[in-house]
Amino acid sequence: ARLARATPSSSSRGGGGSFDEPVARCMEVLRQGFEQVCSSPEDLDLLCRLPLDMLQPLLEADELEVLSEATVLEVARRLLRGRMRREEALVTLEDGRLSGAKAAGAPVGGVICEALVVEAPSPEVLLRARAEAPKYSAATDALQLQNGESELGKDLVLRIPKGAFGPGKPGTVALRVRAAVSREVLLVGSLPSASLPLATAGEGAETEVSLTTPDGKLGGTLRFKWKAEAAPLEEPVAAPLAEGAEGEGADGGGDAVAAAAGGAPGG
Repeated sequence: ARLARATPSSSSRGGGGSFDEPVARCMEVLRQGFEQVCSSPEDLDLLCRLPLDMLQPLLEADELEVLSEATVLEVARRLLRGRMRREEALVTLEDGRLSGAKAAGAPVGGVICEALVVEAPSPEVLLRARAEAPKYSAATDALQLQNGESELGKDLVLRIPKGAFGPGKPGTVALRVRAAVSREVLLVGSLPSASLPLATAGEGAETEVSLTTPDGKLGGTLRFKWKAEAAPLEEPVAAPLAEGAEGEGADGGGDAVAAAAGGAPGG
């Protein structure tokens, strides 16, 4: 994905250039290793930054090496989230403290605490979910637990799509403690959408979220204060279209991405 990202696309070269063969080889490697690329958060992020004129034929390829269509749908969903404008709130979790987290142990390199948007939560999803766009997640630096206790050391600031949050809506903010080196999830909890009144800017009182181990045992608490404010509308942050590409429209290619995945664009 890194090599393909650095290689000019066919639209930017006007076709027939000296990069045609390297581009074709890169795309063939991506096709054959698509499942492996998608299993790495860093590589998946780079894949979603490729120009649309490279991504669309890749997603449409009949011989794309994937274990299931769910992988392709995840990529398409990430592309849509990154390229389409959504009304969002900016949420800040501040003055955080992890307490009673002895179940996390003392992994080499310490632990990190992370918050990420999960728009369709379930216990299994909370453990393995990945943010659908970088703006929908935030994480601390590595922390060294002392008797299961640590200040978070920094505020966690992330955007939240208003359409998925609020009373009666499914969205949640997953809160996880991971081993900093192995990335293993040690503890997990969630902040339900009803706890975040995003319709108006506001600041909540101190909040305490219970954390559990992956097998469901109580593993500690995460305390913090939060505040929410309207986030300025931003331009799509995914990869720019290749120079000379036409017909994508103001949605940054959302319709084309949805067509490649066999569905309609969503918010």
